[in-house]
Amino acid sequence: MNWKMAALIAEGLKDGEASPVVYVSGHIEESSQYLSPRALVVDSVQTVYLKGIMGSPGGIIQVKECTSALLRFAKTTNIPVLLIGHVTKSGDIAGPRVLEHIVDVVLYMEVRILHLSF
Repeated sequence: MNWKMAALIAEGLKDGEASPVVYVSGHIEESSQYLSPRALVVDSVQTVYLKGIMGSPGGIIQVKECTSALLRFAKTTNIPVLLIGHVTKSGDIAGPRVLEHIVDVVLYMEVRILHLSF
């Protein structure tokens, strides 16, 4: 479902002009800046890791520092960054809630799968 969102952004529905969208999981700032995409989609923030920062991917320190680095990237390049985060079965963002306090908007998307029996 996340790749569909990236595809819609790339198509440029509002202005009718197609542009690249970078959809990644991992370290991406340098290559994303080179491509100058319409948007950067990081799936998921719990898998991103910064060298030199303590903690494992998905931990509070890594999530905070990676999100802050991506926020700085967005502000300096004017490229919107969409962070995909996993949620728990109870509907909370998996891992530290610090993420919700750094980003501008938190959207919850739910996919329901209907199983039919015949």
